[in-house]
Amino acid sequence: MSPIVQRIVLAVLAISGVFSTDIDLQTCIDNFNVHRDKIIRTQDSQNMGAKYLNEIDLGSREECLRLCCETDNCDVFVFEEKNSGSCYLFHCGPPEDFKCKFTHHVNYSSAVLSINRHLPDLESQIKLTKHEQDLTKLRRLEPETDVLKTAVFDEKTRSLFPQLR
Repeated sequence: MSPIVQRIVLAVLAISGVFSTDIDLQTCIDNFNVHRDKIIRTQDSQNMGAKYLNEIDLGSREECLRLCCETDNCDVFVFEEKNSGSCYLFHCGPPEDFKCKFTHHVNYSSAVLSINRHLPDLESQIKLTKHEQDLTKLRRLEPETDVLKTAVFDEKTRSLFPQLR
């Protein structure tokens, strides 16, 4: 499939809602691990590649969790349990490439999404299929190689089974 056709297919699927690259809201909410009395080590995390997304005052940790799930790329939130209840949103990356560090601190809760927020997109799947096809092609032997291997096999076969001569 040509790159242009692939992009058209992706666009049609995305517009029609048939294909989504993000997990649904309830899956997101159900897969956060909340850690009480933990705060993000902001500078260390940013130095490792984490991205600060937003901060807003909210009434509860549950509202902060929901906001994170509704915010693109948010996979970590920190909720200040005192005063106004500040909610800080971060992008720390998928579990296999996590870029945030935390430390103990009372009056703060940190939560981490335990699954990759983005499902593999169709374009990535198409590329992987192409790579798989390329690899499979290596199994197919060139004609000269087939003849050579047959000749070697035949010689070995004859030495192992003299009755075939």
